[in-house]
Amino acid sequence: MIHQYLFIDFEFTIQEDDRKRRDFFQEFLEVGIVSVLDNEVYETYNSFVKPELNPVLTGRCKDFLEIAQEDVDGGISFDNLSAS
Repeated sequence: MIHQYLFIDFEFTIQEDDRKRRDFFQEFLEVGIVSVLDNEVYETYNSFVKPELNPVLTGRCKDFLEIAQEDVDGGISFDNLSAS
């Protein structure tokens, strides 16, 4: 019997503080996928995603996720991610 698993991880933008702001909307920043076949990593995928509504990452976001502004600036657009 073959055992196959797919692990998916998303990272999202984070606002600077815990106050709820009407002008802040969480967006994808990074997507990672790992395919495991019979307990062995078969394939991996990782990509940064450019946020559109809040393109400049907050300090809290960069610190917590350890993602640099340059990483997302060079990422793919969400439209390209959803079309894949």
